[in-house]
Amino acid sequence: MKLLISAMIILLLAGCAGYNTNEFIDRGVLPKESSYLIFPFRNPSLNGRTYSGVGSQFTQAFSRSSSKVGYDVSLASSRKFPSSKDLDLEEAIDYAQQKGADYFIVGYVSKWVDRATEWNGKRDFAGVSITAYDAFTGKLVRSVEMDQHSNNFYSGTPNSYVKSLSESAAIKLYQTNL
Repeated sequence: MKLLISAMIILLLAGCAGYNTNEFIDRGVLPKESSYLIFPFRNPSLNGRTYSGVGSQFTQAFSRSSSKVGYDVSLASSRKFPSSKDLDLEEAIDYAQQKGADYFIVGYVSKWVDRATEWNGKRDFAGVSITAYDAFTGKLVRSVEMDQHSNNFYSGTPNSYVKSLSESAAIKLYQTNL
């Protein structure tokens, strides 16, 4: 009986969801008293297929997480910056300065493997890369790249991935607690 319980605990731990910080760059602090402009996150694409709407979900979730940890954030609202196109940094700097932001944040969804309809035991993955720039100099201040995988028994839903990964990325980028 003890052996069976031990085996079940080991199997459960091996199948748990997890986060992985692939890369973290720290070239300065992101003060809470500053203002931040978040540009729409870039949609993921794989093998010629773009997953539209995913970038917008991450943008909204990251914005909520940023506010939750006490940062003054607003979203870039110009049609010049859709989730379907790469961001031109020079245009982003100009726009952030026009809006009076001290910093601007750029993100893209680097991984998106949603196997919600597959019953094969393979894990789902999601990943984001988020970078904060100084709006006056255009210099990179902080960057974090994180990914998350599901467990083997319950993959969750894409909505739970978006929220939990965005919260973890906000905590890591701002170096604060939620």
